[in-house]
Amino acid sequence: MFGTVTSGMDVVEAIGDVETDNRDRPTEDVIIESITIEGDLPGVDIDKQ
Repeated sequence: MFGTVTSGMDVVEAIGDVETDNRDRPTEDVIIESITIEGDLPGVDIDKQ
């Protein structure tokens, strides 16, 4: 996915700072509890989600 972070860049940076293993996977689960998607997503009907 590609997009632009319009607010909450501190959260993105915190996720990027999470310790990873030798396969570059987080050593602890990273859970995104809430997200807002704005704009058009080709082929996706947000109202049906």
